[in-house]
Amino acid sequence: MHKLYNRYTFLNQRLGGLTLAKAFRPGGKKIEIGEDFYNFLDTLKFTDSRILAIPKWFNVVNSALETKESRGLLPVDNDNYMSIFANAIENEKVRSLYLTDLLALTLKRNYLNDFSRQLPAVKALITDADARARLSALEKEYAEKAAAEANVSAGTQMPEFTFKDVDGKEYAFSDFKGDYVILDFWFTGCAPCRAEMPYFDEVAKAFDGRGVKFISLSVDTGEELYAAWEKIIREKPHTPGVLSVNLPDGFNSPLLGKLNIHGVPRIMLIDRDGKIVESYAKRPSDPKLRQQLENLTKEGR
Repeated sequence: MHKLYNRYTFLNQRLGGLTLAKAFRPGGKKIEIGEDFYNFLDTLKFTDSRILAIPKWFNVVNSALETKESRGLLPVDNDNYMSIFANAIENEKVRSLYLTDLLALTLKRNYLNDFSRQLPAVKALITDADARARLSALEKEYAEKAAAEANVSAGTQMPEFTFKDVDGKEYAFSDFKGDYVILDFWFTGCAPCRAEMPYFDEVAKAFDGRGVKFISLSVDTGEELYAAWEKIIREKPHTPGVLSVNLPDGFNSPLLGKLNIHGVPRIMLIDRDGKIVESYAKRPSDPKLRQQLENLTKEGR
């Protein structure tokens, strides 16, 4: 057990440390890592149920599987990723408890579409008695959350609102009707928001000219915070397809109340008719967002 504890403590630091470094990297620069940094993932197996007694075991397993996905060691499938992750875990008990923890995390992140869409496929894989008992509670929590988020469910019309760029030019959301829109709500003091910015730009470059508009929507208000946002935007090289703007009144904007936004980062995906596709879309660092956009922008969609 001591050996396993040391091993998983090390893995948690190795997988999580890079994410933390990205969040606080100087000047928004990318973190360079060696080609062999993730080699341990090739042989990493989850076969021993004793890991369930180790604190943060779920963090290690989930981070490892997400990293495998991002590096092409597991297929990217936005509609079936839970099943793919589950089948990469050999131990039945670990698989069961991992899935209930993953479903709980999905609810915590408000990925309600993921929960309802993928639960039927993974339910049969949850065989542990304790895990199945917890699943009933999670299904009840999902129903309550779905009712609370009904005003921003898929197919709901996005409210009209306006925003301004650093030069004071005003835009209306309806100006972008006819394109898919990725809205990224953030503010300058949010480290996770800043960590996502390079990925946001990368995805925007990949879809430049393909009918997707990427709107970086700052909620910074007040003289000091607005000045910090303006400095970042003026110094940052322009990325094709990205519009960097500020939302008047920030967190006090009526829009955020209508969209149930109480914290950032928050990514939303809107269709060509101005209707919500995902109220809580995946973050740009998640390859599943790019795959979803690929599917949506195929000819005829």
